[in-house]
Formats: sequence, C-alpha cells, structure tokens
Amino acid sequence: MIFVRTLKSLSVSLAVLSLSACIDMLDLETQLPTCGDGRVEVFEECDDGNRNDGDGCSGACVSEAGWDCSGVECDGVCGDGQKLGSEVCDDGNTESGDGCNASCAVEERYQCTGEGPNSCTCLAQFTGANCDQCADVRFTGANCDQCSNPNFAPPGCTSCLPQFAGANCNECSERFTGPNCAFCANNPDVLYSSEVCDGQDNDCDGAIDDVWTQVNAGGQHTCGMTNDKTLQCWGFHGQFLVKPPSGAFLSVSSGFEHSCGVNIYNTTLCWGGQRYGQSNAPPGSFLSVSAGGAHTCGIKTDNTVVCWGANVDGQSNPPSGTFLSVSAGGLHTCGLKTDNKAVCWGANEYGQSNPPSGTFLSMSAGTYHTCGVKSDNTVACWGAGRPGQSGVDRHYGQSNPPSGTFLSVSAGGLHTCGVKTNNTVECWGGNDEDQSNAPSGSFVSVSAGGAHTCGLRNDNSAECWGSNGSGRSTPVCE
Repeated sequence: MIFVRTLKSLSVSLAVLSLSACIDMLDLETQLPTCGDGRVEVFEECDDGNRNDGDGCSGACVSEAGWDCSGVECDGVCGDGQKLGSEVCDDGNTESGDGCNASCAVEERYQCTGEGPNSCTCLAQFTGANCDQCADVRFTGANCDQCSNPNFAPPGCTSCLPQFAGANCNECSERFTGPNCAFCANNPDVLYSSEVCDGQDNDCDGAIDDVWTQVNAGGQHTCGMTNDKTLQCWGFHGQFLVKPPSGAFLSVSSGFEHSCGVNIYNTTLCWGGQRYGQSNAPPGSFLSVSAGGAHTCGIKTDNTVVCWGANVDGQSNPPSGTFLSVSAGGLHTCGLKTDNKAVCWGANEYGQSNPPSGTFLSMSAGTYHTCGVKSDNTVACWGAGRPGQSGVDRHYGQSNPPSGTFLSVSAGGLHTCGVKTNNTVECWGGNDEDQSNAPSGSFVSVSAGGAHTCGLRNDNSAECWGSNGSGRSTPVCE
C-alpha cells in the first residue's frame, strides 16, 4: 500500500516536472530574437530590417566581412580597399589628397575606378602630382575650362571667336575692326554684341536687326514682338514659357505662368502653364487677349468678352455687353466697355473689383489691385495698397498713384508703372527688387510684371528693370 502511494506520488512529480519544462521552453521561444525586424537583440550582431545577404547584415543577422554594422544601419568600412555601402571610392587608406579622401569620397579634380581598392587619377583636363595643373596648354582657369588665349572660342579652344582670324587668332576677321576687333567694319561706331533688336547691325553681319514693337512683362518671364510680327520670350523656362509658337502675331500678353497671343488670322494661341486650362484658348476670331494669374480673357471680333481657365472666384465669368479692352489680373478681371465705363468681376477681398465711377481711356488689372487712366488722363487705382494701407498685408502703395497726367498705366504684382504725357515712366508701390526704379528717358509703353518691369523706348529698344531671376529682365532677340 505504501509502495502504491509512493509510485503515485512519483508519477505526479514527473508530470509536474514535464509541464514545467514545457513552460520553460515556451518562455525561451518567446524570448528568442527575430532576425529582420530592425531591432538588434540578444544573440544578434546586427539587424537591418531584412534577411538579405550581401548588404552588410546577413540573413542570420551576423555582420558581413568589410561592413560596419554598429547599429541598425550597415555601411562599408572606409580604408579597407572594398567599395561598399555609401562609399564612392575606397583606395585602401584613409588619407586625403590622393583622390579618395578620409570619408571615402572622390576628391575634386580626380576620378576613381575599379571595384577596390580603387585607383584614383586626375580627370582628363588636369595633371600634376595634385591634379592642380591644366593638362592642355590651350586651357586655363580653376576648372581648366577657359581658353588660355582669350581670342579662341570655348569649349574646345580650337577656333577663333567670330571677331578674330589668323593662325593664333590675333587678327581682326573681315567683319570687324578697331581695338580688340570690337567694332563693326561696316560701321566703326557700332560696338559688337549679340542682337538686341534696336534697329542696328549689332552683330556685324551686315543685316539690320529687328526692332521691338511690343513688350509685356509676366510673373517670371517676359514676351515681346518685333517688327516682323514674330514673338520672342525670355526668363523662366518652366512649362515652356519662353517657347512661343512660330508665325506672325498682332499682340502678345504674359501671365503668371503662361502667355497668349493673337496671330494675324485673329486666332488666339497660348503656351505655358495649363493646370487650370488657362492655355486652352477657344476657337473663334479675337481682337485682343490678356493672360492673368491662372486664367485668360479675350475680346472677340464682335466685341464680347470670353474667358477660360481658373474660375474659383468668378474671374472667368464675364458680364454680357460689348467691350473695348479687357485685362486679366491675379484672381479678378476688369474690362472697359464700349461706353468707356469700367466693370470688374472675380475676387474682391481688397476692393480690386470695385471700380470708381466715370469714364476711362484704359485700365490694367494687377494681382490684388487695378488701375486705369481716366478721360482727363489722370490715374485712378483701387484695391490693395490704397492710401493709408502701405506696409500692411499686401498693401505697398500700389494703388496710390502720383499726380500728373498719363498716357497709359500697368498694374503688376505689388507695384504699378505708367507712361506720363511727357513720355517718361513713373512707378509706385513695392520696390524690393527695384521694380519701381524706372530709368530716365522717353518711353512709348510700359508693362509691370511680378517683380520686374519692362518698357519700350521711343527708339523701339526694350529695357527692363527689377528682378532678373532666370533672365526675365534681359531681353532676348534672335
């Protein structure tokens, strides 16, 4: 009896021990690390978040040869002769000045080839122990990309600049004369330059350059028309803003990120930004067109107005009736009706769509304001920048015109410019980029853009001032 009880007790004890062992095994399994979870745990040398071999941390979470896996990220060991990880080069040492620096990055003027250890040599245009000399005597400069003889033409430096001739390019070519061959042989008073469309033979090719007949400043670009009725644009290249269509045109208008023109067949063509359909000109015959912020409006040959593009503020919903002119602004539009009264539509948070009473000769809608030349040739403005508002929010005095009489006015981003009756230009409002610092002299027209201004002088040359970002204030004549 005692034996039976002892046997039963032994059986129970063994069962308890077996159950305890199972529980311990389960606990051990739950405590084992999971390789590839991105956490370095017990028994793991590394864990890069995957179980791939060849990236520094193997599929078993063990550091691979040539790699440093001090944490989750693995990278090559700089100086061991193996180009791994983020290393651009590894020449087997951590010394700088030999082409591959102490951080295993290629040094300036060097090139490093091979899988490792890398061999670093001078780039083709350099030579010398430290690659600090030009390999070819034709070149000079910090990057050996300038011609040693300034009369040669880069980048090859094997031929003469247009104004020079001779074996060493030390003679004037047939078209040029004067000191440094800098003047046209057929007109020694003209200094050689690229064409600027000023009616002179600036490039000494014997052909008289075209002249500008229109110039219109946009947000970050400018477009103009020459006497042969072709268009040229310059400035910001995004969305092909400076690539107008070919053909002959009657007028051109530059908006914030698009442009439009009316060709000689009275068809409107647009190019540039198209996010809101502002460059999708409708069919039909037009007299004029005006490109705004993200919308466009034009006057058809029956003198009605049609608009297209963005319309969140109703800027593309023109009223009925007949118009003499229309001007698309930032988020609003204004037009001059055939009775010479002004009407505006669209955004009006600054009063830019509330024109005063009376009759006008012309008007121009800017980003947040509008200005017009009244019948007595004085300028009236409304919207942001009225007297007493300067320096607050978007108010920079752009709606506070000077006294005097004007022939035309142009409202821009945060500034305004006008041609006075004595043909001088006066600007007012924002001037952080000198867009309101008009040059002296006589002008026939002026156009205020985003942060720059362009004008057409009496001699039909174009001049711009203000921001020159992307070359928007440097007229291009091709």
